[in-house]
Amino acid sequence: MTKIYSYLIIALLCSVCSATAQERLHEAQWISVPHTQTESMPMFRKNIDIKKEVKDVIVYASALGVYQIYANGKNLTDNVLMPGWTDYRKNIQYQRFHIQQKLHAGDQLSIASVVSKGWWAGGISRGIYGKDTNMGFICDVHIVYKDGSTQDYLSDTTWKCYTSGALVLGDIYNGETYDARKDKLADVSTPSYNDSTWHSAIINHNSKGELCNMIGPQIKIRNKSLWRNPQNITIYQGADSTNTTFGKIHIVNNNNNLKNPIHLKKGQTLLVDFGQNIVGWIDMNVKGIRGTTLTWKHGEMLNFNGDESRLDKGPGGSLWTWNLRDAKATNIYVMSGNETGEEYHPNHTYFGFRYAELTATSDVTINNIEAQVVGTDLREWGTFECSDPNINRLYSNVWWGQRGNFMSIPTDCPQRDERLGWTGDTQIFSRTALYNSDAAEFYRKWMRDMRDSQREDGAYPETAPFCNMWGYGTAGWGDAGIIVPWNTYVMTGDKDIIKENWQSMQKWMEFCSSQHDGQWTHIGAEPKCGDWLAYKEVDARYVSYAYFAYSAELMQKMAEVIGKNDEASKYGKLWNDIRNEFQKRYITDGEINTGKDTQTAYLLALHFNLILDTQRQHAMDALRKNIIANDYKLSTGFIGTGILMETLTECGMTDLAYRLLFQHQNPSWLYSIDQGATTIWERWDSYTRESGFNKHPWNMNSFNHYSYGAVVEWFYSSILGIRPDEQQPGFRHIILEPHPGTQLQWAKGSTMTKYGKISVEWKKNTQGRIHYMVTIPQGTSATLITNNERKEVKAGKHTYCLTINE
Repeated sequence: MTKIYSYLIIALLCSVCSATAQERLHEAQWISVPHTQTESMPMFRKNIDIKKEVKDVIVYASALGVYQIYANGKNLTDNVLMPGWTDYRKNIQYQRFHIQQKLHAGDQLSIASVVSKGWWAGGISRGIYGKDTNMGFICDVHIVYKDGSTQDYLSDTTWKCYTSGALVLGDIYNGETYDARKDKLADVSTPSYNDSTWHSAIINHNSKGELCNMIGPQIKIRNKSLWRNPQNITIYQGADSTNTTFGKIHIVNNNNNLKNPIHLKKGQTLLVDFGQNIVGWIDMNVKGIRGTTLTWKHGEMLNFNGDESRLDKGPGGSLWTWNLRDAKATNIYVMSGNETGEEYHPNHTYFGFRYAELTATSDVTINNIEAQVVGTDLREWGTFECSDPNINRLYSNVWWGQRGNFMSIPTDCPQRDERLGWTGDTQIFSRTALYNSDAAEFYRKWMRDMRDSQREDGAYPETAPFCNMWGYGTAGWGDAGIIVPWNTYVMTGDKDIIKENWQSMQKWMEFCSSQHDGQWTHIGAEPKCGDWLAYKEVDARYVSYAYFAYSAELMQKMAEVIGKNDEASKYGKLWNDIRNEFQKRYITDGEINTGKDTQTAYLLALHFNLILDTQRQHAMDALRKNIIANDYKLSTGFIGTGILMETLTECGMTDLAYRLLFQHQNPSWLYSIDQGATTIWERWDSYTRESGFNKHPWNMNSFNHYSYGAVVEWFYSSILGIRPDEQQPGFRHIILEPHPGTQLQWAKGSTMTKYGKISVEWKKNTQGRIHYMVTIPQGTSATLITNNERKEVKAGKHTYCLTINE
């Protein structure tokens, strides 16, 4: 009990300190530059005379845009792209920094920051938050003296500003331009810096959001083990004519590494293949004459052979950037001419790329290039490996998709002029992410974005934070506001995410309940997206019914969890009413009738329990028949694929799940891997051998889109057999139900819980029996289920010899 009380006291003190900091920061003023036309991104600085011996200095800051902050020449944090993305109309996160330098009476402390467009302005905000001309900064420098007194230096018009610094442009979509000949933030933040040409800052009145504390992990340059060195370097100049539209690149030199410096001449192009589609930026060390401009362009693919009928847009072998649409994704660096060389990477943008091309306006020497991975710094704890290298590659591709798209929010893609928090993608992938990583606080923060962006009538947006993209109230997308809290609770046992979002979730259900369609009164949310990108599209209204019923079921369960029994009864009745109407509208003579024979129709009805027990076997038989008739290929889109494998296993059709997993023909997970994919694609046919790049009229073709990676949930839950128990969530009680299938000889993996690691390893022997080894953490228990037989398992390490009938 003493330890518990100690934790409570610490938590109380932290909350008091946080509240005090927030109150002080509210007394500060948002500041901006007085010019509408600027050469560079705005910089702000303040010199502070230290009058007494200092015990501690804490800096609280935020920005309308992305910012960096330095003190006395030193970066105050390893966080990047601060303050992260929120709905700026409601909440703006602030950060807290400790200054480590010892300060004494008579010293000077210089604070400086540079602010770029970030998510506040530029193309990504689509005009909903602010403009390029009203980027802003806010700061409280809180000094604690050794005599116990304190003093605050708040941002106001006594701070100075400047618009001719080294950061010329910082934009999420378009990239960064940096002129190393101009004043750098590290220099500007020194007390000796001469700011006589700077102007007084002006008050910025454009912020409408409340300052709020950070939730969850921050964006960082990720662990160096994730960085990528060049796998191949090609220098080319111009193109050679072939029988195609653009010909092929004229190669001057091929180099597989950077063991020795590379010399790039004016007019040549350096093409780098990092071997992995990543998200981040390139760090380079270069040497050249002052004023030389280096330009990096980034892309996920190369033009194949220069044939425009395949949607190639340049010579074969050159960088393909067509799918970026309006995003320039360009990094420009103007050299200072330092004789010993200069090192640089951007700080105010990020790119999704495997390949990059570099050009220079004068000859340069490149000493080093590496691709640094940037993203939300989640603790990664899930592991999986099996006897098939293609499945291992698929698992890796899913991981890289998650890393690249967890960037303050869960985005759809990291490269084109989108990079938004699409709610449908988020709910489909959420359990996979929670198996993979410590993502609970990440989702808690995102659910605040959902609440902030929720419309007055209760409709959730299709993207959160909302930024004037698409709209509101779509079935399967808006339902993320219900599904993500539920999945987070089941995987972690934390009720707070339910309590925090309860009123918001109720508003969504009220919105869905208000929708009518003539005689039908329980139709659910709007049928905009259906089974997005499916090869065989299901009736979109059918999807609305299914998700309305599923959300009602989850609301009943969550009401019971937080002790709202009357609400639980209400949502239980609502679920029954939706199911009854579904039966009337879509069941004819005991069979599902949507006018289209689609896999997703059967999957939704079975997984969400929309059909009667007497109808289940017919639906399962029809689903099996559909998959076999389709040559053991799936035909599902985002919605159907998200529940495909789990539903097949629930229905005793794990054999079909494995056939789909090991399918190599289009559409399948392994089709992209056979073509060298290193991340999950947006489309099953983002690229085909026969036709080249997908030719969708919207040019909607991402090669890093994690939604179809939801299959990895099934890796954990069925191949390994690790499932949470809803009745004892957070893996307080564990369901162990492995389904080894016939194609794999062994598999192993693990996930983490608040109690410790759960690990599983199984191997088949020559007699076909399975040695199943499992480690259950202390404080938990498990039930091992095989062939409908149950065995209770205590904490510890156990080995079983099993015969599993699939």
